[in-house]
Amino acid sequence: MATSHKIYNITLLTMIAIFLALCILFMIYLDPLDGGLTRIGGYTENDFGWNSEQSLFPTPLAQTGQLDKHYDIVVFGDSFSSRTTPDRQTGIGGFWTDHLANLTGLSVGVFVLDRDPIDNFLNQQSFKDNPPEVFVLETVERYLRPRFADNDGHCEHIPLAQIKPLTLHPMGIKPKHFTRDTTLRWHDPAMRWPDTQLDYAINYIDKSFRRLINRKNMTDTLHTSLSRSDLMSNRRSTELLYFIGDTAKAEWSDKIWSAARCSFARLQKRIEANGKTRFVLMIVPDKSSVYAEYMPPDLRLPTTLEKIPEPTDLRMLRLDRIFRSAAEAGIVDLYMPDDTHWGSAGSELAAQVTADYLSH
Repeated sequence: MATSHKIYNITLLTMIAIFLALCILFMIYLDPLDGGLTRIGGYTENDFGWNSEQSLFPTPLAQTGQLDKHYDIVVFGDSFSSRTTPDRQTGIGGFWTDHLANLTGLSVGVFVLDRDPIDNFLNQQSFKDNPPEVFVLETVERYLRPRFADNDGHCEHIPLAQIKPLTLHPMGIKPKHFTRDTTLRWHDPAMRWPDTQLDYAINYIDKSFRRLINRKNMTDTLHTSLSRSDLMSNRRSTELLYFIGDTAKAEWSDKIWSAARCSFARLQKRIEANGKTRFVLMIVPDKSSVYAEYMPPDLRLPTTLEKIPEPTDLRMLRLDRIFRSAAEAGIVDLYMPDDTHWGSAGSELAAQVTADYLSH
């Protein structure tokens, strides 16, 4: 009995020692965690970390929105427009809204769509007395249904209000360029659980082991091949990581799209009623929508934004078409290889398209 108990203890301690040795080995091997998709899926930054040059403004040019302040441009958006949670998103000062402020020379106030009710803003006396010149509604494609498809989809035709173009005064500020930090950090005060290097190593071992045993992906990060190798700057550039939430739109009915369109049209009418504020709708296409043409045919999702007809009475930026054209032209890292968000190329493109639209 004592012998078997001793063997059990030795075996247990050996397994713990092996696991700790693996953790230390992978802590040394793995590049520091950078992207949301690599974290969620247990993939390595070594394979999917970006290797291009990115940019940001050391002093952010867009401001966190406050109800009692006036801004020339107001943006209600999600994590593409500003940091919405403390986790790894676009670097502070590197959002498209910062680039928009630089290109226009106008004050930009950014509110978080899922946290700051639009009604609260529109009901403010400050909005009525001193309205912004522009109100941008930004939402990522995959969240159209939960955010805006809550009506019957029947709405009247609403003619566009006559609102004059903006005069832009570009700041001409040069952003700071930087590359991904691959330096091993045993201890980084900025990193907290669950994003320390040790947690990352354990997460990678756990999810890789599950994939090996189950022979399928068990996470919310989907992984597929690309037919082109010049779209991403990561080491395995013929492979794509994207979010499982992108796939939900394949089942959306035409009624859902009609309901979303009605929500946008009604909001546009309400905002432009003062004759001074121009409404602009920015639907950010999902990563898998932009790169669909280069994914395996059986994984390509429908180009769902085409279900919103060419707007004659809705001020909508067609980022879906613009970003697909940019990908076709070989613009690298429109979206980060390890994340769902834009790289600097995508943020700059979105800002330029918006600035051009506002000046005409």
